[in-house]
Amino acid sequence: MPNWPETLPIYPLLQGYRETISETVLRSEMDTGPAKTRQRSSAYVSQIHVQFLVNSAQLSVFRDFYDQDLSTGALSFDFHHPTKQKVVSCRFAASYEVTAVSNAFHRIQAVLEVMP
Repeated sequence: MPNWPETLPIYPLLQGYRETISETVLRSEMDTGPAKTRQRSSAYVSQIHVQFLVNSAQLSVFRDFYDQDLSTGALSFDFHHPTKQKVVSCRFAASYEVTAVSNAFHRIQAVLEVMP
C-alpha cells in the first residue's frame, strides 16, 4: 500500500479541518414511546476534511502521488491521522481541489475516508 509522500506536509491546516463519523446505529420509530435503536455494525468509515499549504514542487509531488501511485484516487494509502496520532488506511472520498494562495504557494483541499 502506498504511503503519504514524505516531502508533503504531515499535518493538515487547522483551518477547514473537520472529522465526521458514519452512522452505525439503526433507529426504528415506535407508535408510542422512545425509538428503538440497535447497532448496525461495529466497523465504520469516518471522513476527514483536510487542507494543506504546499509550494509548487510539493504540488507536483502530490499530483504524481494521486495520479500514478493511487490510480487517480482509486487506491488506499497509509496516512498519519492528525487526531488519532497513528497511521491509518485512507482513500480519497472525491477528487481534490487546488487553490492558488500566491505565485509560489497553493492550498490543496480534500476529503479522505478513514477505513476501518
